[in-house]
Amino acid sequence: QQQRPRAEDYCFYGVEGNAAFTRKLRGLELLLMKRNAAAAASSATTTARPLRHVHFFTETVVASKNGMTTFHLDSASSEGVGSSLLDSHMYAGGELRDVNGVTLTWLLEHTVLQNDVGKPGHL
Repeated sequence: QQQRPRAEDYCFYGVEGNAAFTRKLRGLELLLMKRNAAAAASSATTTARPLRHVHFFTETVVASKNGMTTFHLDSASSEGVGSSLLDSHMYAGGELRDVNGVTLTWLLEHTVLQNDVGKPGHL
């Protein structure tokens, strides 16, 4: 019988274009990886790692091509939660920022298809 996947079997990758979230996401990433390190170092088998790996690509958006792209910051919310790549977006009247655009192919190549040491990933 096949063993059920556990939380520590999963990797999590996030993409966020708005720089307002960079510090919070970096802090969360560090916190989760510290918990992973502590759980891995523990001799207790009951200590579960929260995730196998976590990484946020900040000031980065998924786009149709790789390279810098214009990001429209939400002008209606102080948190910028309605920001968009689309200039026709209803909240796109705010500030424009250049962010790194990556394709889904690039994202898969740099996450799922390879691990931290450049070897094939774990599909």
